[in-house]
Amino acid sequence: MTLALWLVPPTTRRSEYATFIDALADRYGTPRFVPHVTLLTEVPSCNETQLRALAEACRGVELRPRGLAAFDEYYRALVVEIDLTDGLARARDAATRAFRADAGVYEPHLSLMYGDVPAEVREEARRSIEATAFPPFVPEVLQLVECVGPPDRWHAPLQLQL
Repeated sequence: MTLALWLVPPTTRRSEYATFIDALADRYGTPRFVPHVTLLTEVPSCNETQLRALAEACRGVELRPRGLAAFDEYYRALVVEIDLTDGLARARDAATRAFRADAGVYEPHLSLMYGDVPAEVREEARRSIEATAFPPFVPEVLQLVECVGPPDRWHAPLQLQL
């Protein structure tokens, strides 16, 4: 089982991002998924006590979008890049310590499109929303997500309000 820790935007921002994700999915046939910023992947296991402790480190962290980027990667075909602020770096460090994860380089982002998408399609999608202003937000929920199967089937067995 593959587990990940997600920071989920507040309801209004989540709806705005979901609108983009759904529109891109409709236009390009890409998967739908819950808008989120991944804090950590490859989490071996997590219980409610561990999630509560991590939530303390995540509470009040402002996520600051800095622009769009497109990559030749399934889970980062089109993303809103997020600044790695001191607060976000502390939350990430707390997660890697709590789960003894070999986390590697952290490039925080909120994906708008998943898929093996040709470069011209990624660029067309990026251009279609490049004028959009993505304001900063403070995540509302910390989720532990089971990433098994297609993205629209992933689910969160544990989540906490921040």
